[in-house]
This record gives sequence, structure tokens and C-alpha cells, in this order.
Amino acid sequence: MKINLSNSKKFLISVIFILFVLSGIHAQDFKGGIMGGLVSSQVDGDSWAGYNKSSFTLGAFVNRKLNNDFGAQMEIRYVRKGALQDDTKKGGLTYYKSKLNYVEIPLKGRYYVNRFIFEGGAALGVLINSSEEDLYGEISGLEGTPFNRMEISGIIGFSYTVSENIFINFHLQYSMLPIRTNFSNNIQPLYYYQKYSFNNLIGFSLYYYL
Repeated sequence: MKINLSNSKKFLISVIFILFVLSGIHAQDFKGGIMGGLVSSQVDGDSWAGYNKSSFTLGAFVNRKLNNDFGAQMEIRYVRKGALQDDTKKGGLTYYKSKLNYVEIPLKGRYYVNRFIFEGGAALGVLINSSEEDLYGEISGLEGTPFNRMEISGIIGFSYTVSENIFINFHLQYSMLPIRTNFSNNIQPLYYYQKYSFNNLIGFSLYYYL
């Protein structure tokens, strides 16, 4: 699937709207800002292994402390996932790349321990565009199995407060439901993970309070 500019514009409009809302919510004990970072991803179930695909994430967030120990955080972000396997530079004949671009809304619970914040939660993602290619070029929709439009993933990680306005975050994220079916119902694979694909991601981000 090719890049859909209209979806990208919708995401930018959404971020601008959220930033506008964030500017007026501090009086309600909420804090908000912008975030960005790097991600390394793979797709479990695609026959390849390794967090070989590196990309980025960008978005906005809002959080609130419920008491001295606990809080909650919600975000809206654009994140580029997928997989990469390439040994052509070493003289091999293996090349595969998938690009899966999502708009996500994560909702996380937070537990505060001094400067550390331990987090866990889930994210609802919408696939706005995707593509796959191999050694012979782009894999068309007729050749490949389509990816699911919606994704629900689990998130676990921690943040570290650098200053009053900045904190950094490290997290792991994994699809709770398959992002696509690899085989037809007529083919019964030996293992569950062989029949379905799942996004598997490591992320490192910087958050800035406005």
C-alpha cells in the first residue's frame, strides 16, 4: 500500500488540536506536552528474527498524578513499525522489508518511585498505510496477506525524570492480538505464532512538558 497523504494530514491536524487543548488544561491538575523518539521493531511470525528495522515516533501526551504514588498518562502518536532482513550486502540473496505506519492512542498507569516512573498499559492503533518488498521489488496486495486495520498492543516500561520539564522513557510493546493471518484456514501450521503475525517493538523516547 502506498503512502496516504490524507491520513498524514489528519494526524498532523489531530496533534495540533491536542497541543491547543494541552495549553488550557494545566488548571485542572493535568500536565501535557510533546514527545518523540526512536524505535526498533520486528514482526514475529514473518519467518525473520531481530529488531533490525529502526525508525521514529512522534506525538503528544497528557498525564495526571492521582496521588503521591500513582498516576495515568494518555498519548496520541505516529509510530513506524515493521521488519527488515537484509543480507545482500554480505553477498546473500535474502531481502525483505515491511513498513507498518500507525497512529496510536496509548493509555498507561504510572507508579512513581523518586525520579523513576514505572508504567504499564495498552494502546489502540490504526494502520494508516503499509508496504512490503523483497529482492524483486514491492509485494502487491494480490501476493501478500493484508494487515489488519486495527491493533491492540500491551506496553510495559519505565521513565526517568531528568528535569522539571523533561523525562525520558524506555518501553517494550507487543501486539495482544494478531496483526494478520499468515496462512489460510486450509493450512494448519504447527505452532500458533506461525499462523499469525505480531508487532514486537522496543522504544526510547524523550518527553517535554509545555
